[in-house]
Amino acid sequence: MSRFFLVGYPGSGKTTYARLAARKCRLTFFDADTLVELKVGMSISEIFAVKGEDFFRRAERDVLMDCLAKDNFILATGGGLPCFFDNMNLMKNAGKCFYLTCPTGILASRLLQSWKHRPIFDGVENIQQFVEQQLIEREKYYLQSDYTITAVRGCENEIVRLIMNQGI
Repeated sequence: MSRFFLVGYPGSGKTTYARLAARKCRLTFFDADTLVELKVGMSISEIFAVKGEDFFRRAERDVLMDCLAKDNFILATGGGLPCFFDNMNLMKNAGKCFYLTCPTGILASRLLQSWKHRPIFDGVENIQQFVEQQLIEREKYYLQSDYTITAVRGCENEIVRLIMNQGI
């Protein structure tokens, strides 16, 4: 039974590195945001606009529960998924968590390229300041991970090494 979860702030590379690591480790790759969109039949922006954040967080939790019924996967979580309900504890009890950390300046730079597609940034004027503030709130959850990895080019090799050391 191998279950791996990549957590971290939006823009940290969770989806990119989870996909690469899943391929190299022959695990099934899941992306929580994509699974929510498929389950609800709406984009995340539409979910936030029409149904609200509370609905989204419940759908996100449902997707996590669906994944926990499976084995041999790596899940790229949404940035907020570990911070709601008891999601972080569920993931830790079910498998191994990897926190992808990244300097706020790099996160802000990456997010500037895609912020219009991320409803959490609606109305935000200073993305770097917002990221810094939100990281203060979220990092207490992220830091509960089994491993912390600096999300830079090539970190998928470290993720793969750590996963392989788990005996898959």
